[in-house]
Amino acid sequence: MKNIICIGCGIVGYATCLSLSSLGHSMVGIDTCMIARNRMINMNFSCFSPDEVMFEEKMNDILVDVILIALPTPFCSLTNTLSDESIMLSIGLISYLIKKKKDDNPVMIILQSTVSVGTSRKLFNGLKLFNTDDNCNYHLFYHPEFLRAEKSQYDALHPIKQIFGLTDGKPKMDLSYYENILEEIFSPIGSFRSSITMMSSSEEAEFLKLVHNFSNAMRISFSNCCAHLASLLSSKLDKEIDASRVLSVVSETAESFYNNKYGIKPGYPYSGACLPKDIQCFMNITEQYPYRQFLESVHLINEQEKNK
Repeated sequence: MKNIICIGCGIVGYATCLSLSSLGHSMVGIDTCMIARNRMINMNFSCFSPDEVMFEEKMNDILVDVILIALPTPFCSLTNTLSDESIMLSIGLISYLIKKKKDDNPVMIILQSTVSVGTSRKLFNGLKLFNTDDNCNYHLFYHPEFLRAEKSQYDALHPIKQIFGLTDGKPKMDLSYYENILEEIFSPIGSFRSSITMMSSSEEAEFLKLVHNFSNAMRISFSNCCAHLASLLSSKLDKEIDASRVLSVVSETAESFYNNKYGIKPGYPYSGACLPKDIQCFMNITEQYPYRQFLESVHLINEQEKNK
């Protein structure tokens, strides 16, 4: 059993707390939002504001083994990427929690927010500036989540894949060392959960999450494009062509077409808190023709569907 602190108790943080507590771990939340804190408290989790933790010392008796970070990363139009402001502003709080560690085992810091590639490294470098003491022993990982907003709690309890990318900690160990610890936390013996998959770096894991989200968006836009073509042909030929029926069959005949769990329906644009901002971040990685135009077309088709 691990003592886990979750910074950010929104959709992802709350679902993760429910999931990990079901494995026997002790969960404590930290959030600036009173609504999020009350939801945690109503589920019998302790949950505090950052001020209560750092200035009122309400967590003095709470042990720390793992720090989860599930903070919002909205799209920033000034930088054309995902904002890491909330994450960087949490460095002081994370450093405070690291120093509360009461044994020699390293604190495992796990970033779950969808971020721009390189954010975990930026966070790690920021933590180094705050923690110059050699006794501050911690390791930082990026752990992309694959949760659907409407079924986040179910998805957290039944993870499809559990991906981790390491940002070098102190001291550097063999990857199997980290893998064994992560297995204890996220996939303990008898839990029947998917095993841990280690990527070569946190940057690779961050890129994987953006590719995952863009893949979903691309298939949604592709299905909407098919719906448009089917409608044109139906009118021209005076014969009904049902795009939903066609795509349902294609999902079985075409390799890796789409994950049926995402419920892609022709004529319905993607929306929500994640895909729109993450797709903008992904397509702004390049300005080179024709790659930018291909990536941008997914966004433009979605905008067309929204405006119908």
